[in-house]
Amino acid sequence: MCADALAGDDEAWRPFKAWVEIHRMLDHAVARKARGEVGTVGFPPEIQEFAKTFVNLQMIRHSADYNPVFKLNAAEVSSQIDEVKKRMADLKSVDKRHKIAFAVWVLARGKGVSDSRAYFRKGLDRRGVDPRGKPLDSDRGAD
Repeated sequence: MCADALAGDDEAWRPFKAWVEIHRMLDHAVARKARGEVGTVGFPPEIQEFAKTFVNLQMIRHSADYNPVFKLNAAEVSSQIDEVKKRMADLKSVDKRHKIAFAVWVLARGKGVSDSRAYFRKGLDRRGVDPRGKPLDSDRGAD
């Protein structure tokens, strides 16, 4: 989702190498942490559920990798596949700007990013408007 949002989802147009780099950029430890915070940022429910499903599948994969007695039966695997299909279908209805905002939010790291997020959190918490003076609304995650 992040690679498509940032480099494009049109295979004929998008820069393939950039798409691959973005696709591999996600730090899974950061993704686990982001899952716990995604509901506080203002992203649409479809993105919140996508993040939750991603982390849940990651936990299952870790169990399969590191626990030699972990097993899923066919019904459990089928259920997980259905969940992923649903979340991916739900994402198609999400406005592109929310997808871009989520991709940047989950991928961007560093002191400047942390400082920026702290600034916005402080401003939003204190006055109910963002630091530019814009009133809060349902598209907070896209700004």
